[in-house]
Amino acid sequence: MVSWHEYMKTRIEGREKGIPWFLHDKLSCFDWSERLGFPIPYIYDVFDDPSLIRVNGNLSSFVLKPTKFSSTRGVMLLERSKSKLYDSMSKKMFSAEGVIEFQRGLSKRFPVSGNKWIIEERISDGDGRDIPLDFKAYSFRGHVELFLVIDRSTSPMSVAWFDCDLLPINSRDISLNPKYVQKLEGLVLDSYPELVQLASKVSAAVNTPFSRIDLYNSARGPLLGEVTLTPGGLYYGDHYRMSSAMDQLMGSRWLLSELELAESRDVLARLAYGSVFSKCSGSEQNNVNRVMNFPYLLGRALDPSVR
Repeated sequence: MVSWHEYMKTRIEGREKGIPWFLHDKLSCFDWSERLGFPIPYIYDVFDDPSLIRVNGNLSSFVLKPTKFSSTRGVMLLERSKSKLYDSMSKKMFSAEGVIEFQRGLSKRFPVSGNKWIIEERISDGDGRDIPLDFKAYSFRGHVELFLVIDRSTSPMSVAWFDCDLLPINSRDISLNPKYVQKLEGLVLDSYPELVQLASKVSAAVNTPFSRIDLYNSARGPLLGEVTLTPGGLYYGDHYRMSSAMDQLMGSRWLLSELELAESRDVLARLAYGSVFSKCSGSEQNNVNRVMNFPYLLGRALDPSVR
C-alpha cells in the first residue's frame, strides 16, 4: 500500500499529472471559489508590485498578503494606531513606508513570477478572537480525514488534531514537536458544523485526489481561505508527525479518491468523445480536466475548437 507521504512526494517532485496548480494563486483561487458559490473574504485592492501598495484611509483594519507565497509568509494583519500600523502577526508597529519596505524585502529574497499583493478583509472572528483560528481540513474529494486547528496567538502556536469523526486524535497517531507547537486544549470541533460542511463541499470540487482546505470561522459565517495542494507540515514532520499507521490510512484514502476521480473523468470523456479518458488525445484530456476544474464552463470547455 502506498503511503500518504509517498503520494505527496510524487506530487511535490512534479510526477503527478493533472494537478490544478492555479489554485495556489490566491486571486485565481478566489475567482474559482466565487464562481462556485464558496464564501471568501472580501478583496479591497490588488497591486502588481509592493512599491505600489496604497491603503484606503477608510480601512481601520485589514490583511495584506502576497498572492503566491505559501503558509504565512508576508501575511500582515494590520490595524491603524494613530499614524502607524500594528501587525498582529509579528506584534510589531510599522509606518506605511515600513510595510512597503518589508514586503519589498520579501519579494527580493523570495522572487515568484506573477506574485501580486492584495488588501483583504480583516476577518472578524466568530468567537471574538483577535487572530482567528486556522481550520485546515485534510480532504479527499469530499471526505475530510483529518482536521488541524491552529491558534497563532500563542507562543509557540497551539494546535489540535481531529479525525474524520471530529474526535481528538491521540499522540500515538500524530505527535507534536514542543519546540514549535503546543497542544490546544478545550476545543470541540463539532461546535463548527458549517465549517466541516464547507470543507467537504470545497474539496469535492477540487480536481485532484487530495487537497487541504483552509478555512476561517468568521462572524458572518465560515469562509474559505485557500486551497493547499502540497501542505508541508505533515509531510516534513518538523511541527507534527504522523504514525506509520496513520500514514498508511491516509494513503488508502488517497488511492480510493484517485479511483473515484478516474471514474468521473472516464464518464465525462465518454459523454464528450465516446472513449475513456486514457484513450483520449492530449487536447481532449485537457478539455476534460478543464471541465473538472471549471464546471461552470462545461459547454465551452468541451468544444474541440477551444484551446
